[in-house]
Amino acid sequence: MIGGPEADSSERGALDRRGTPAPTAATSDPSALEADLVRRAERVADRLAVVGPRLAGRESASAATALDDIRQVTQNLADLGADAEGRARRPVPVLAAHALGDQVRVLAHDVAATRDTAALSEAVQLLRDLAARI
Repeated sequence: MIGGPEADSSERGALDRRGTPAPTAATSDPSALEADLVRRAERVADRLAVVGPRLAGRESASAATALDDIRQVTQNLADLGADAEGRARRPVPVLAAHALGDQVRVLAHDVAATRDTAALSEAVQLLRDLAARI
């Protein structure tokens, strides 16, 4: 775990804040997946706004590995969006740690805009996994 424990109740199969079942990556409804992806992206971005600069301030191998892991997720999100839109994959720019949250947010919104069920499902899973590590 990169940061503190912030358990997402929907990841445990529980209900969301309104008491309704939260969409999961197994959901095939593009609208529900899109909403889930955007919600997760916002939560991860907010967390990265705190965690990113803290990691950048550390001079340890574990902090560098954590930042590399986050950057790999941004690349994976970009690749999902490109594949879903039939575009060529391109490398994601390496931004400073304080911008990683915004980068995740933008790339997740790009994937959400595709409304491609497979891409949405995979992006939700990527953010679920990342949230568990930060």
